[in-house]
Amino acid sequence: MTETVVGPVVTQDVQAHVSSTVTTAPATPSSAYLLKKAQDWTWQDLRDYVITSITERFGAPQRDLLKESGIFKGFLGRYGTVDAVLIAVAAFKIHEGIWRSAPISVSRFTKNNDPYFADVLLAQWNS
Repeated sequence: MTETVVGPVVTQDVQAHVSSTVTTAPATPSSAYLLKKAQDWTWQDLRDYVITSITERFGAPQRDLLKESGIFKGFLGRYGTVDAVLIAVAAFKIHEGIWRSAPISVSRFTKNNDPYFADVLLAQWNS
């Protein structure tokens, strides 16, 4: 494409090539966790619970499956299965998906948020 502008002479040849890779996730996360006791949840069950809860309240979030796996594996490792499930359920059932006046997202379950989110919820539950 050649574009010419009157005034100071500007000629521009434009050639564009766009390429992207898309990774898809199931449209609906699995609900297998509904049939399990809290101590039997895997990181995938925890992730599916959180994503389902976010979607129900705020619409489907943008997803990065690699980051999600790291976040939820780490969260289960730091808190243990029962406490991790307790924190997630409290976040969405008691606090209705809102924490400090903001919607809860997957990033709330990262290690940097623990002192301001997960530790607070666990302390509230244990008091």
